[in-house]
Amino acid sequence: MKITRKIIIDKSATEVWDVLGRNFEQADQWMASVPKSYAKVVGTTAEGAPLIGRICELSQKPNGPIADETITHYDESQFVMHVNVVPRNGNLPIQQNNVVMSVRPIGDAQAEVSWASDLELKPVGKLLYPIVKVGVAKSFDELLEELKHFVETGTPHPRKVAKLAKLAA
Repeated sequence: MKITRKIIIDKSATEVWDVLGRNFEQADQWMASVPKSYAKVVGTTAEGAPLIGRICELSQKPNGPIADETITHYDESQFVMHVNVVPRNGNLPIQQNNVVMSVRPIGDAQAEVSWASDLELKPVGKLLYPIVKVGVAKSFDELLEELKHFVETGTPHPRKVAKLAKLAA
C-alpha cells in the first residue's frame, strides 16, 4: 500500500530539516501519537545519518506498542531520509513501513515536506485494506499538521498538548 502526503511549512527547508532529520529521535516533542521517543542504540548507522534511528513508544504501558525506526538512507544536502519502520508489541495490521521523508525548499522561508510510505500489510491488514488505508492516510495528515505547527511556532500542536494533559491526569 503506497500513500504519499505533502504539506507546505512557512519556514526554511533548513529549519524544517532540523526537526525532521537532524533531531530525528525527538519525535516525542511534536508527534501527538508518541509519548516518548529516543535514539536507537543497536544497529548500523547509515552513511551521513546523525544516528541509527529511533524508538517511538506509542503508549505509556510497560512493553506497550512501539515503532522501531531505522534510517536506511540519509542525505543532508538534499534533505532526504529513508526510514524502515517496524511496529512491535501491538496488534497493528502493518508488517513494516518504508518511508521516504523529504524537504524541498520553496524560496527562503517556505518548504514542502513529502512523506511517502510503502506499507507492507499483514494478512489481516490486506483483508481490511480500505479501512487501513483511510486510517493510515489520516494519521499521516495529522502527523504533518503537527510537524508544521511545531516548526512554525516552536510549540507542540494543540492535539499533542491535549494528549499530554490526558496522560498527566
